[in-house]
Amino acid sequence: MAERRRTPLRDQHRHSPRWELLRVIERSQPQSDFVRIVFETTSGEYFASHGFDDVVVLYFSKYAYPEKLHPEHDAELFNGREYTVRHCDGSGHRISVDFVLHDHGAAIDWLRTASIGDLLWSVPTRMCRLVPEARFTVLLADDTARPAMERFIEENEANSHQAILFSDRGAADLEHSDSVSVVPLRTDPTEAMRHLALPSRAVKEPIFFWIAGEAGWCTEFRRVLVNDYDISRDHIQFTGYWRL
Repeated sequence: MAERRRTPLRDQHRHSPRWELLRVIERSQPQSDFVRIVFETTSGEYFASHGFDDVVVLYFSKYAYPEKLHPEHDAELFNGREYTVRHCDGSGHRISVDFVLHDHGAAIDWLRTASIGDLLWSVPTRMCRLVPEARFTVLLADDTARPAMERFIEENEANSHQAILFSDRGAADLEHSDSVSVVPLRTDPTEAMRHLALPSRAVKEPIFFWIAGEAGWCTEFRRVLVNDYDISRDHIQFTGYWRL
């Protein structure tokens, strides 16, 4: 059973964790800088995906037969990383995960040889952070959160949000380049706010800010929103990733 926790604007689903062995059934590269992997559950259990910011943990191992080991008992042989679910099919047995390409990392090492039929341990959807019923949502993210941002754009009306991607890659490789403003990665939060066209009476309207990126940067952005724009902390959801 999912435990539901609610704050004035933030909504979350928490699920009892379970281990799931996933099988790779498709690999593609829709854009030059990310790889999409489609996984299939091997147990037949339903894979829930309630929203664009689902949290799923994938466990990468250099061992040739990961199904013969287990992250719970052989932790030193695995590297666990959190990802958002890009797509989830209607049956709940297949999910797609987008991997943004970097120079190094556990996922990049695995991707170099990943092919159809390969197996990967996971903990599916431990938590889903649902976007609340706000009239307007602002998404601010770096490349690590691009898959979540793109899924949100696909699932929501164009006039209900504004998205800014902080990236030095430019907009050419974005699936929804016409819906996202791209600014340099190191853009100061105060400067970035000038790119937003917020609805009038922003403070009084139910506007929700979703921020995802390097932890220190997220914290600084929240400080600017709270101190300089008088945005309530309950109207801000941020997820800090590794330092770039």
